[in-house]
Amino acid sequence: AVVVLEILGDVYAKRNYVEKSEFFSTWVKTMRSHLNTENSNDIEGGSGKKKMRRTIRKIVCLGIGSFQSHSPNHINSRFQLAALLAMQSFIGTMNQREDNNRESLSCLVEVFDPLLELTDRHVISSLTGFSVGSDNNEGKTCLAYRENPYGKSDHIVMTMFFMPHCSLRLYSNVLWSNWGKESLSR
Repeated sequence: AVVVLEILGDVYAKRNYVEKSEFFSTWVKTMRSHLNTENSNDIEGGSGKKKMRRTIRKIVCLGIGSFQSHSPNHINSRFQLAALLAMQSFIGTMNQREDNNRESLSCLVEVFDPLLELTDRHVISSLTGFSVGSDNNEGKTCLAYRENPYGKSDHIVMTMFFMPHCSLRLYSNVLWSNWGKESLSR
């Protein structure tokens, strides 16, 4: 329990650093423009295009590594978890601004890495909205998409992948599992 608290303290300190970084500022601007602009998914209406509202409901994180000090990349892994926390917070805030139903539009995070040890799993499970994936599907994660999940015709729900330490094969598996006009646009 002491190790988990030490790791979490370090991750939260790194989160503050990440949120003040130029990288995160640029990422936020990019996400705002992507979530708030028209694209090819817009619906043609009587008076032109109808703007589709986009919501990222879930982040799938693969390949984050171990956060424990005996791991050679633990500092990178902790920074990446800090970035993931900052991203989840930003996306959750964007989702809440779009709808008054705050709970239904929070952003959940599922993390999987075969390197995760028990302590790493406890760290992840202690974070609000985070869960540890149970199966190593080698990136063959097919996105579950529900059309009009909130009964609204102008709403697209998307999943974001965060894959900081991954091989080319893992990226390939994710893309091939979701290849198609409908799924890639989500």
